[in-house]
Amino acid sequence: YNQYHRAGATEGANNAGLYRLNARTLQWEMILHESYKFRVSNCICFSGDGTKMYFGDTPTRKVYVFDYSPDGPLRNRKLVWTMPPSMSGAPDGAQVDANGKLWIAITGGRKVVQLNPESGVVECIVHVGDANPTSLTFGGRDLDELFITTRASPNGGGIWRVKMPYGVRGLPEPEFQA
Repeated sequence: YNQYHRAGATEGANNAGLYRLNARTLQWEMILHESYKFRVSNCICFSGDGTKMYFGDTPTRKVYVFDYSPDGPLRNRKLVWTMPPSMSGAPDGAQVDANGKLWIAITGGRKVVQLNPESGVVECIVHVGDANPTSLTFGGRDLDELFITTRASPNGGGIWRVKMPYGVRGLPEPEFQA
Protein backbone atom coordinates (compact mmCIF):
# COMPACT_ATOMS: atom_id res chain seq x y z
CA TYR A 1 0.00 0.00 0.00
CA ASN A 2 1.51 3.28 -1.11
CA GLN A 3 0.75 6.07 1.36
CA TYR A 4 1.14 8.70 -1.37
CA HIS A 5 -1.62 7.31 -3.58
CA ARG A 6 -4.07 10.10 -2.72
CA ALA A 7 -1.77 12.63 -4.43
CA GLY A 8 -2.74 11.16 -7.80
CA ALA A 9 -1.76 8.41 -10.19
CA THR A 10 1.53 10.12 -11.04
CA GLU A 11 2.69 10.61 -7.43
CA GLY A 12 4.76 8.18 -5.42
CA ALA A 13 6.32 4.90 -6.40
CA ASN A 14 4.80 1.62 -7.41
CA ASN A 15 6.11 -0.21 -4.38
CA ALA A 16 3.38 -2.46 -2.95
CA GLY A 17 3.46 -6.26 -2.93
CA LEU A 18 0.76 -8.93 -2.86
CA TYR A 19 1.03 -11.93 -0.54
CA ARG A 20 -1.11 -14.88 0.54
CA LEU A 21 -1.08 -17.37 3.36
CA ASN A 22 -0.09 -20.75 1.94
CA ALA A 23 -2.71 -23.30 3.00
CA ARG A 24 -0.21 -26.16 3.28
CA THR A 25 2.75 -24.45 4.98
CA LEU A 26 0.84 -21.65 6.74
CA GLN A 27 3.65 -19.30 5.66
CA TRP A 28 3.31 -15.97 3.83
CA GLU A 29 4.38 -16.01 0.20
CA MET A 30 4.59 -13.34 -2.47
CA ILE A 31 2.21 -14.20 -5.30
CA LEU A 32 2.59 -11.15 -7.51
CA HIS A 33 5.99 -11.25 -9.21
CA GLU A 34 8.37 -8.53 -8.17
CA SER A 35 8.56 -7.20 -11.73
CA TYR A 36 4.99 -5.84 -11.41
CA LYS A 37 4.63 -3.32 -8.62
CA PHE A 38 1.57 -1.23 -7.87
CA ARG A 39 0.25 1.30 -5.37
CA VAL A 40 -3.05 0.21 -3.80
CA SER A 41 -4.47 -3.29 -4.24
CA ASN A 42 -8.24 -3.57 -4.54
CA CYS A 43 -10.88 -5.49 -6.51
CA ILE A 44 -9.35 -8.83 -5.46
CA CYS A 45 -11.84 -11.58 -6.27
CA PHE A 46 -11.86 -14.91 -8.07
CA SER A 47 -13.65 -16.59 -10.95
CA GLY A 48 -16.17 -19.30 -10.08
CA ASP A 49 -13.72 -22.08 -10.91
CA GLY A 50 -10.91 -20.40 -8.93
CA THR A 51 -8.49 -20.22 -11.89
CA LYS A 52 -8.63 -16.44 -12.41
CA MET A 53 -7.94 -13.66 -9.95
CA TYR A 54 -9.07 -10.10 -10.59
CA PHE A 55 -7.02 -7.25 -9.20
CA GLY A 56 -7.31 -3.46 -9.33
CA ASP A 57 -4.70 -0.78 -8.70
CA THR A 58 -6.99 1.98 -7.44
CA PRO A 59 -4.88 5.10 -8.19
CA THR A 60 -4.30 4.06 -11.81
CA ARG A 61 -8.02 3.14 -12.22
CA LYS A 62 -7.08 -0.14 -13.93
CA VAL A 63 -8.41 -3.68 -13.35
CA TYR A 64 -6.46 -6.76 -14.38
CA VAL A 65 -6.99 -10.51 -14.47
CA PHE A 66 -4.31 -13.09 -13.71
CA ASP A 67 -4.15 -16.85 -14.02
CA TYR A 68 -4.33 -18.14 -10.45
CA SER A 69 -3.08 -21.37 -8.88
CA PRO A 70 -2.80 -22.19 -5.19
CA ASP A 71 0.60 -23.71 -6.01
CA GLY A 72 2.38 -20.75 -7.55
CA PRO A 73 2.56 -17.05 -8.29
CA LEU A 74 0.05 -15.11 -10.36
CA ARG A 75 0.72 -15.37 -14.10
CA ASN A 76 -0.34 -13.85 -17.40
CA ARG A 77 -1.48 -10.39 -16.33
CA LYS A 78 -4.09 -9.00 -18.73
CA LEU A 79 -5.75 -5.58 -18.60
CA VAL A 80 -9.53 -6.03 -18.28
CA TRP A 81 -10.68 -2.43 -17.85
CA THR A 82 -9.44 1.11 -17.52
CA MET A 83 -12.01 3.48 -16.08
CA PRO A 84 -12.85 6.16 -18.64
CA PRO A 85 -11.75 9.72 -17.79
CA SER A 86 -15.40 10.80 -17.85
CA MET A 87 -16.27 8.46 -14.94
CA SER A 88 -15.56 9.88 -11.50
CA GLY A 89 -14.11 7.81 -8.69
CA ALA A 90 -11.84 4.76 -8.61
CA PRO A 91 -12.28 0.97 -8.39
CA ASP A 92 -12.46 -0.44 -4.88
CA GLY A 93 -14.02 -3.76 -3.74
CA ALA A 94 -15.28 -6.32 -6.27
CA GLN A 95 -17.02 -9.68 -6.68
CA VAL A 96 -17.67 -12.11 -9.52
CA ASP A 97 -21.23 -13.32 -10.09
CA ALA A 98 -22.38 -16.78 -11.19
CA ASN A 99 -22.40 -15.59 -14.83
CA GLY A 100 -18.73 -14.62 -14.66
CA LYS A 101 -19.42 -10.86 -14.64
CA LEU A 102 -17.34 -8.59 -12.45
CA TRP A 103 -19.10 -6.18 -10.07
CA ILE A 104 -16.93 -3.25 -8.92
CA ALA A 105 -17.63 -0.60 -6.27
CA ILE A 106 -16.58 2.80 -7.61
CA THR A 107 -15.57 4.81 -4.56
CA GLY A 108 -15.98 8.52 -5.10
CA GLY A 109 -18.30 7.74 -7.98
CA ARG A 110 -21.62 6.87 -6.28
CA LYS A 111 -21.99 3.61 -8.18
CA VAL A 112 -21.30 -0.06 -8.64
CA VAL A 113 -20.65 -1.25 -12.18
CA GLN A 114 -21.17 -4.68 -13.69
CA LEU A 115 -18.31 -5.32 -16.10
CA ASN A 116 -18.05 -8.01 -18.74
CA PRO A 117 -14.40 -9.04 -18.20
CA GLU A 118 -14.17 -10.58 -21.67
CA SER A 119 -15.14 -7.42 -23.56
CA GLY A 120 -14.34 -4.71 -20.98
CA VAL A 121 -17.86 -3.30 -21.44
CA VAL A 122 -19.87 -1.94 -18.50
CA GLU A 123 -23.22 -3.73 -18.84
CA CYS A 124 -25.06 -2.41 -15.79
CA ILE A 125 -24.73 0.45 -13.30
CA VAL A 126 -26.22 0.46 -9.80
CA HIS A 127 -26.40 4.03 -8.49
CA VAL A 128 -25.69 4.30 -4.77
CA GLY A 129 -26.99 7.11 -2.57
CA ASP A 130 -23.55 7.60 -1.04
CA ALA A 131 -20.47 9.03 -2.72
CA ASN A 132 -18.12 6.30 -1.54
CA PRO A 133 -19.15 2.68 -2.10
CA THR A 134 -16.19 0.63 -0.93
CA SER A 135 -17.03 -3.05 -1.20
CA LEU A 136 -19.80 -5.47 -2.04
CA THR A 137 -20.92 -9.04 -1.69
CA PHE A 138 -23.84 -11.18 -2.75
CA GLY A 139 -26.17 -12.49 -0.09
CA GLY A 140 -29.71 -13.58 0.63
CA ARG A 141 -31.08 -17.11 0.45
CA ASP A 142 -30.55 -17.30 -3.32
CA LEU A 143 -27.47 -15.04 -3.48
CA ASP A 144 -29.58 -12.63 -5.53
CA GLU A 145 -29.12 -9.54 -3.35
CA LEU A 146 -26.13 -7.23 -3.61
CA PHE A 147 -24.91 -5.75 -0.32
CA ILE A 148 -22.80 -2.61 -0.77
CA THR A 149 -20.74 -1.00 2.01
CA THR A 150 -19.76 2.66 2.03
CA ARG A 151 -16.86 4.49 3.62
CA ALA A 152 -17.35 6.66 6.67
CA SER A 153 -18.40 10.17 5.65
CA PRO A 154 -20.25 13.06 7.29
CA ASN A 155 -23.36 10.87 7.05
CA GLY A 156 -21.47 7.85 8.43
CA GLY A 157 -20.78 4.59 6.63
CA GLY A 158 -23.67 2.50 5.46
CA ILE A 159 -24.83 -0.75 3.94
CA TRP A 160 -27.10 -0.74 0.91
CA ARG A 161 -29.07 -3.77 -0.26
CA VAL A 162 -30.11 -4.15 -3.88
CA LYS A 163 -32.30 -6.95 -5.24
CA MET A 164 -30.66 -8.17 -8.43
CA PRO A 165 -32.51 -8.57 -11.73
CA TYR A 166 -33.66 -12.06 -12.69
CA GLY A 167 -30.72 -14.33 -13.50
CA VAL A 168 -28.05 -12.38 -11.60
CA ARG A 169 -26.74 -14.35 -8.65
CA GLY A 170 -23.54 -14.37 -6.68
CA LEU A 171 -21.21 -17.23 -5.86
CA PRO A 172 -20.73 -18.73 -2.41
CA GLU A 173 -17.53 -17.50 -0.77
CA PRO A 174 -14.80 -20.16 -0.71
CA GLU A 175 -13.48 -21.08 2.69
CA PHE A 176 -9.82 -21.23 3.67
CA GLN A 177 -8.76 -24.82 4.13
CA ALA A 178 -5.47 -25.67 5.76
